[in-house]
Amino acid sequence: ASVAFRFSATGSRPMPATISIVHPSDDERRTLAECMAREAAPFAAYASADALFPTLAPGACGCVIAPSDLPDPGTLSLIQTLRARHPALRVVVLGRDADLATAVTFVRAGAVDYLVPPLSARRLQSIVRWTLASPPTTRPGAR
Repeated sequence: ASVAFRFSATGSRPMPATISIVHPSDDERRTLAECMAREAAPFAAYASADALFPTLAPGACGCVIAPSDLPDPGTLSLIQTLRARHPALRVVVLGRDADLATAVTFVRAGAVDYLVPPLSARRLQSIVRWTLASPPTTRPGAR
């Protein structure tokens, strides 16, 4: 897999697209990190959105993976904050169930995908590769 690059806010040097995992569960973070370790992009894992935000440089790009039920400030707040401050970061939400209304809420808020169990590593890797290779304005399956 190739690594995507976007230019920094100053335009002087490219910033690699990164994968950020946000999950309050140590076990889930570890499992997701093992899955993302197979990808060519650098990645990091955080226990909360509040731990992620200070690490994001201006012009940050890539993918953020988060569960639908993050504790305060919550997943919707994470998506809204990232859209406002870091529009080149795309959020993939890991849902707990296949509730259509919940999926629509997250996608309308700005998530690029809402994945439900059973979640295969191959499916998650495919979506992450797509987010790193596509312009931030497109969605999976868009032409």
